[in-house]
Amino acid sequence: MSLSVAQLAEVLQTVFTTDAEEAARDTRFIQRQRQLTGPVFVQTLTFGWLENPAASVEDLALLAADLGCPLTPQALDQRFTPQAADCLARVVGDALAYVLSARPAAVPLGGRHPARTTAVACGNTSMALPATAPLA
Repeated sequence: MSLSVAQLAEVLQTVFTTDAEEAARDTRFIQRQRQLTGPVFVQTLTFGWLENPAASVEDLALLAADLGCPLTPQALDQRFTPQAADCLARVVGDALAYVLSARPAAVPLGGRHPARTTAVACGNTSMALPATAPLA
């Protein structure tokens, strides 16, 4: 399947909500309903560390509060458990499954040879280049 922007938005919404909730439940990261949900935890760490890879637990706790889950830094720190790692690994695996199921798309290479294209797929790259001028 080749993804449009709208489809990508839908996939990301699913990964960061439904898939995160299921992963939290299945890995026993969340065992009963609380303010801190699987989606909030996954979104907090993902977007917090994307914005600032050196974000402190204090910074992440502020982001969790922005997402509707006010936590102390200590409370968030206590959630860094093996189950939390399993939950995050599961969500990454789910996201990769979507990526790997996408159909490769031809993309222009640009530069001196704009007519050249390549088909790219994660895990398996194939190239279709014209036999005219060699690559520099």
